[in-house]
Amino acid sequence: MIEFVNKDRLRLAVEALRSGRFVQGTGALERDGRNCCLGVLCRVAMENGLDIQAAEKPDGDMAFGERGDTAYLPPEVYTWYGLDVHNMLLSTDGNPQESATYLNDTWRWTFEMIADAMERTWEL
Repeated sequence: MIEFVNKDRLRLAVEALRSGRFVQGTGALERDGRNCCLGVLCRVAMENGLDIQAAEKPDGDMAFGERGDTAYLPPEVYTWYGLDVHNMLLSTDGNPQESATYLNDTWRWTFEMIADAMERTWEL
């Protein structure tokens, strides 16, 4: 478990994942009004004071942060949450750690299931 995570900010993300405000998508942080779980984290950070840019690219993907990330958390976002990686590693029932994008895109976990994994991982 990463010791320096900002649990209050991660709780905001968990609440947002469960809120029903976001439509789940795959393959990009945000595309065509759909978000992967990490895209939700980007939006939550922006809604709660993180000053980063979001711009639509010609292919329809939203690019976040100074580098224009479209698939993983930009450094501005993951450091805002106190994470040290661009793709959260979450505790699952069968595996000690799995990447959030793998759970979202490959295993097709719902936002609710990913929120549960975030709570398990960081004891929220």
